[in-house]
Amino acid sequence: MSQKVLDILFSSQKLVTIGNNLEFCNDCLYFKQVKSSYRIGSSRKTTPLGLIHFDLCTTPNKFLGDSLHFITFIDDYSRKYWAYLLNDKTEVFHCFQKFHAFLSTQTTLKLRCLTTNNAGEYINK
Repeated sequence: MSQKVLDILFSSQKLVTIGNNLEFCNDCLYFKQVKSSYRIGSSRKTTPLGLIHFDLCTTPNKFLGDSLHFITFIDDYSRKYWAYLLNDKTEVFHCFQKFHAFLSTQTTLKLRCLTTNNAGEYINK
């Protein structure tokens, strides 16, 4: 709890066993910190298909067609979202080829850049 919450509890006499002044606690400070979602100065792309984020996800429960995996593609500019079901992790590259072919039939724009979380499922021997 924060000092403010402890002050409120102390003033309402719900907290009487300790005083209302807390000492600085490094552990409390450490565990209350959160990591920033984006780097400072990062911005979204200004054109469609300028950057596509993609990720492979695995679930404990099967989807339609006995799929345990799905891959997501998100356009950084529009936040448009595509998802494909996969039966096996080895289908990632084939799914990307299918997604890229879909984009080329739907628009005249070129896919400029892909980004991922650098997980091992994208590494091929």
